[in-house]
Amino acid sequence: MKLNLLMNLLWMVLLMVLVHSEAQNVMELKAELGQDVTLTCSFSHPEIFWYMEINNKPRLGIGRTYASAFPTFSSPGFGSRYSLVKNRLLIRNFSVEDGGLYFCGKKIRGAMIYGEPIRVVPGSDQDVPDCEAEKMSLITYRSAVILSVLLCLTTALLSTCRKKNRLQVDEAAALRKLYNLQ
Repeated sequence: MKLNLLMNLLWMVLLMVLVHSEAQNVMELKAELGQDVTLTCSFSHPEIFWYMEINNKPRLGIGRTYASAFPTFSSPGFGSRYSLVKNRLLIRNFSVEDGGLYFCGKKIRGAMIYGEPIRVVPGSDQDVPDCEAEKMSLITYRSAVILSVLLCLTTALLSTCRKKNRLQVDEAAALRKLYNLQ
């Protein structure tokens, strides 16, 4: 019974790891310093929320748009840096500090659904992107994490099986002793 429970747990964890490790589509946009940059959300919805994640810090709300009202910003200073119209976000006078991941989202039944993230990086469209090395590094890291989790779970499973087998052998030896004594 315990073995079945452990196997089910192993498969659930494996499924979660594989689903989580699936490569997320991240669109990369190179932006010229000092220029305005427009990001377009993949959703067409009356209410769009915009977030940013810069330098791997938690997501920070930029603001949201409404179908028939003026947009609201999460911080008073954001109105001068950003402009929100329908499903678009305009970053004014792009600087190095503005580089990072941007997310749009919409609320459906109270739950936030995010669109595909957009990574905005300083640079020029004439630059040749070297994304393959970064992608391979990410794939290698995720593969190592998956293999580590699988190794730990397999070790735990084998350890449990060995203990169970030892207990069965000990029980059998104890029963033989008991019957030999009588």
